[in-house]
Amino acid sequence: MRRPLQIIACVALVLAVAFFAQRVGRADVRGDVLRVLANGCAGDQGSRVGTGFAWHSAKEVVTALHVVAGCQRLSVFSERDQITYRVDLAHVLRRADLAIVQVQGTASFPPLIELADAPAANTDLVAWGYGEGIPAMRDFARLRVANGAPTLQQNLPVEVARELQRAGSPALDISVVPIDAPIAPGLSGAPLLDGSNRVRAIADGGVTHGITHVSWAIPVRYLTELSASRESLATFSAPNANLSAAEVARAEVFSADFVDPAAQTINCGTARLRKTRTRTLAEARMGNDSPMGLQQLESVFAAVGGAAPTLRFDVYEDAVSGATIALPPGAELVPLPTSSSCRSSLLGGLIDMVVSVTAIGPLSNPDLISSQFELFAATQPTIYWLPDAAWSYIFPFYRPDGLTVRRKAFSHLVPNQFNVATEYMFETLAARNGTFLANAAIRHADLALQLCQYGRLPAAQCPPPNYLQTWSQAALSVQLSTFAISAVNPNNSAWQQLLDAARRLR
Repeated sequence: MRRPLQIIACVALVLAVAFFAQRVGRADVRGDVLRVLANGCAGDQGSRVGTGFAWHSAKEVVTALHVVAGCQRLSVFSERDQITYRVDLAHVLRRADLAIVQVQGTASFPPLIELADAPAANTDLVAWGYGEGIPAMRDFARLRVANGAPTLQQNLPVEVARELQRAGSPALDISVVPIDAPIAPGLSGAPLLDGSNRVRAIADGGVTHGITHVSWAIPVRYLTELSASRESLATFSAPNANLSAAEVARAEVFSADFVDPAAQTINCGTARLRKTRTRTLAEARMGNDSPMGLQQLESVFAAVGGAAPTLRFDVYEDAVSGATIALPPGAELVPLPTSSSCRSSLLGGLIDMVVSVTAIGPLSNPDLISSQFELFAATQPTIYWLPDAAWSYIFPFYRPDGLTVRRKAFSHLVPNQFNVATEYMFETLAARNGTFLANAAIRHADLALQLCQYGRLPAAQCPPPNYLQTWSQAALSVQLSTFAISAVNPNNSAWQQLLDAARRLR
């Protein structure tokens, strides 16, 4: 009987330890970083998740104003304590999009210490928090301070600046800490820490820009101004259901910062892609890295009814790199075995999409990686795939934030008695900051389509009437796939010169 009793005792001990850990929290999480929860909020997203950190005292938590503004119930969750604490809005600084909430009850958190000096370019910072609304905190990828412009407006596309004016904060003339990578949704309010665990900046942003989003970092010197602020809190509080139109507008502007933590995720390479939002073609135009190419595609597809402004796209995003993939709505990505790619089949396989988002080494050859992806995506025999110069960049397009992108098209001219292309492929190949993105669309029924147009095949063997419309949406998805902008001035002359050069290549 001794052996069974020992087993029972061990099981009881494990359960007791697990129960105790659940009650007292985890010892390996930070006590100074908290999950900010806002409910009963203005706008379509009635519940929000952001990040905050203890500062100035054991009961004051800094977060982003847009996370808590216009909400009826505010709380913070301490992962260390495994307790949710009610909080009240205590200070706001509209111009810097910052807020302090006061924690109620017996809570006590170790306040972080800031270093007011602006971090130098190439300084590595780490963001701790709840990016993508995840239930357990983690440190996000290394964020490097860039040689960017000093003010917020100088780091924003014109359209995003207009949206911030509509939201009422932050002010476009505030200083920012330019970061060379996007900040994940849900990290607004998170501390950006240096190697000595000092706060050097506060994560902010999450403004929609086409299918992507724009983010930035607020210098810590604004914390002193925030703590001394006596701005009225009534404007931002929502004690009842009568939420102001101003707060609804703010919620719309920052909607990309609030993603569903339960949304579908998938690995198509080393990156984890999360379905973050749905965008119409009209909304997606704003952030496309090649507006002339998109306009040309729309002009061609208008003839088959495949480019309506209301056309919708599902958007998948890698929170770390900002790689963003567009797909036709409802398209299901399926990981491919022994490959760093996923496939999505449309119209029963008459049209396929192949997606890859994966890390690459600093000495990687992007041309070689692109060629390997093309050979994988293309159907056999690959020797008959010929480039379509009308829809291929002659040279890569370089964006000032480090994005390199090419879009290419190929016809598959497998020998046949009709001398007609059998298939067609359109692809985006892009890289930035050690991440490679590829999205390819391949239509497989071109030969049958041509024969049917001349009455050489029975109707039962012809592609369905929506074959070309579906292709339009797949090809536009490829065109829209890109990386979120970070730490650049997209309105300066260098940007315009590069954009004009890319347009001349079309």
